[in-house]
Amino acid sequence: MSMLRRICIGVALFMVVMGVAAAPVSAGPLTPGPLGTKGALAWGSNSDGQLGSGTQSSQSPVEPVGLHSGVRQISAGAFHTVAVLDGGGVVAWGRNTEGQLGDGTFDVHLVPFAVKGLSRVVQVSAGGAHTLALTADGTILAWGDNSRGQLGDGTLGDRLTPVPVVGLTGVIQLSAGDRFSLALRSDGTVWAWGDNTSGQLGIGTFGGVAKPSPVSGLANILQVSAGRSHALALQSNGRVRAWGSNETGQLGDGTVVDRRTPLQVPLLTGVTDIAAGFSFSVFLIAGQPLQWGEVLICSVSDEAVHCPRKEPRFAAIPLRDVLQIGAGGDGVAIRSDRTVWQWSVTSGSGPDVGQVPSAGGAVQIDAGNTHAVALVDRPPVLQP
Repeated sequence: MSMLRRICIGVALFMVVMGVAAAPVSAGPLTPGPLGTKGALAWGSNSDGQLGSGTQSSQSPVEPVGLHSGVRQISAGAFHTVAVLDGGGVVAWGRNTEGQLGDGTFDVHLVPFAVKGLSRVVQVSAGGAHTLALTADGTILAWGDNSRGQLGDGTLGDRLTPVPVVGLTGVIQLSAGDRFSLALRSDGTVWAWGDNTSGQLGIGTFGGVAKPSPVSGLANILQVSAGRSHALALQSNGRVRAWGSNETGQLGDGTVVDRRTPLQVPLLTGVTDIAAGFSFSVFLIAGQPLQWGEVLICSVSDEAVHCPRKEPRFAAIPLRDVLQIGAGGDGVAIRSDRTVWQWSVTSGSGPDVGQVPSAGGAVQIDAGNTHAVALVDRPPVLQP
């Protein structure tokens, strides 16, 4: 929600952390091959049309209708999906109960449709029931649920079509959480707005705000990621700051105490990518994902698996040569061979990791509550 996460679109963002060249952040795709064009894939639950295929749920990737090619970036929300096209337009599909698809209605869309009035968009981020779009001039548009001020327009009224986020310019990356929003400016500062009941705005209080406010004490930030009710920021020195809900230990400080200002995650160095999931966090170090937070505690009896409770745990995900990570309900990753992998964690069997079939050539990934998405390189269409 980004499950998410990175900007390589419209803004050249490079980072070298602890002497290691970092993978591009997941708000934008990795650099595609020459003459390639990117197509979208989606898999998982299709309960609200979030796969965009117009069909049933699928654990194998399917193509959202009309998005075989020409896609620049994609983002999975809780139950909706949004994508940026090569021309800077935006398409959306899935649940629309709060107007998060931006078409002026509450109608569910089972296949992608164009969000009217948007152009020159370089990144989108889909949250719980709201959506953010970053334009080429560094300003943000938002639409959908605004019950906690997560649209940043100074009101608490839902918006069925895009409206400007007030008072914020120079933005290079954004990330939508469940009911709050984050933005990273070109000066390395982070701004937040919306719900703050767990301190996820990082402003020193638990009171929400309906306009962007600076996150306390952050500078030299390269990437931000918003989870359900916690947030992460990657510093230029390869360290990570975290704040907000910590009920499952997702802040990585060894406690379950919520934090209303950013804390430095101890022991983490050389981090090259971050992803805040539903109630866990993933950090990429030397090509391996490390996870803090919610772990299902399961047992097997009578040939049935029972998972009665959840506990805060640490897990090293058994994947190597990973370039990019994402997190939502599950974790996802792209390896150096451009294959896609997905995992959930249980204490009974350890990390349950598997390759996502038919998703080779991946350049960007993201995960929602119950579905995941990817962009893959497509060969160029040869003209006669």
